[in-house]
Amino acid sequence: MVDITEELKEIVHEIVEAINPSRIYLYGDHAYNSKDTEYSLCILIGASSKKEIGNEIEELLSNKTYKPTNVLIQDRNDFKNSAKVEGTIEHTIVNEGLILMF
Repeated sequence: MVDITEELKEIVHEIVEAINPSRIYLYGDHAYNSKDTEYSLCILIGASSKKEIGNEIEELLSNKTYKPTNVLIQDRNDFKNSAKVEGTIEHTIVNEGLILMF
């Protein structure tokens, strides 16, 4: 079972407050309890501009002293379609990642 750190809870809370995403996944090494790695988050959004949202999240996280965080921003409909295809990062995230926020 993955231990969700207070820091990660705070990051998710700040992202939710700032952009109200559809869903947030934790994926990669940290999702498997490797605490020495950066956080890898996949953030699903609606029809908003991914670049605009990405800039907002980058600014939000850069003002804090968090562990390095890799952020992948995806349109929720594109993500859902890609997740059906084995071998895609989206498929791996859905099947091996951890949902942090619905």
